[in-house]
Amino acid sequence: MHKNQKTLFIFTFSIISILFFIKCNGNSKKTKENTADTKCQHCGMFSEKYPKWHVKMEMEDKTTKWTCSPRCMLLIVQNHKKGTKKIIQPKEIWVKDYYTLKEIDAKKAFFVSKSDVFGAMGADFVPFSSEKSAQDFAKEHKSSQENIFTFDQITLEIIKKALE
Repeated sequence: MHKNQKTLFIFTFSIISILFFIKCNGNSKKTKENTADTKCQHCGMFSEKYPKWHVKMEMEDKTTKWTCSPRCMLLIVQNHKKGTKKIIQPKEIWVKDYYTLKEIDAKKAFFVSKSDVFGAMGADFVPFSSEKSAQDFAKEHKSSQENIFTFDQITLEIIKKALE
């Protein structure tokens, strides 16, 4: 191999390596974990302090955002729909089932409001993977069937009423 070919090979290999490194580092944002310094995207509280309540949102720009509670997440989503907050829309949202603490798709969850169980910010929407679990919880925790909602049913008006 001639000196010029060897130099070109090393230069090309270096550029490809740098691009690969940048691409791999770029993907780390997508899987960012909730750490002690991660703040809620709505209220600014440290979301890791509330592991039973924090919500993980995978955004359309492939970043990961966290909230300290389902209520803060719902406010972000509803304010975005209303057009009052200009943020990138969440593509996927993961909440924790209150009983099992397993991550569940928020868009398939059932939420109970106006119970005697409080989240990170006080009155909250308690998430469940099944309607039956939500109904049982509502009976046990001073709520009612009228306060069980799916993700798509929750509006800013419902959130305001839940906080009264």
